[in-house]
Amino acid sequence: FLIAELSGHPPSSDPSQRPTPITDPEMLMQMMEQMSILFDCVRRAGPTQAELLAEILPQVLIDFFPASDVVNRVISEFISPGQPHPALLAGVLKQIFRAAVSQDQQNMLTEWVLVSLPNFTRRAPLSHSIWCLSCFFLAASPNPWLQAMFPHLQHRQPADSTTPHEDKRLFCLAAADFYACLTDQRQKAKFIQTFEAVAAPGSPYAELLSTIEHRTEGGLDN
Repeated sequence: FLIAELSGHPPSSDPSQRPTPITDPEMLMQMMEQMSILFDCVRRAGPTQAELLAEILPQVLIDFFPASDVVNRVISEFISPGQPHPALLAGVLKQIFRAAVSQDQQNMLTEWVLVSLPNFTRRAPLSHSIWCLSCFFLAASPNPWLQAMFPHLQHRQPADSTTPHEDKRLFCLAAADFYACLTDQRQKAKFIQTFEAVAAPGSPYAELLSTIEHRTEGGLDN
């Protein structure tokens, strides 16, 4: 299947070069269907096969689509309740996010993150929601120190409903850093409102809002 795709649509040799958007409706539909097949293959595969597919999937997507055309689908697959390989999809997500940045799509990426946040905060149990959000913010972060924490977190999926203290702190650091990078007051307000809606007392969400408030009062946030 992949050989047929590559022979029919030669990939770009430069990952930072944005692929030419597909304007022909019939070809666009065909390519989207083929992209769905790849994601379905990952979903149905066993651990070994899924790991192999997840390793090559980002490059296939980057070769054939501008990152802006696939970000939503990758986020949806990552957050899907029926996704049996979320850690592997987290890796795919990170690489697509990095491709978006290299294609000068940082603003688009920021908007997608903000739009998707409510879908993450509604996940249960809370420990899984925190893990997903932490991966999400680390994948989108321009901070190289936080990016370096992604491999550490990627395979630390919670086994139960509890979240270790260090994972809560990493969530707060990654989310607060994302907030600090927002330059639009409308985006900042949307971010705060999203977490205020779910911030039960003592929850990691409440701790995040407290962290942001303290940074703001201390003059660390512009």
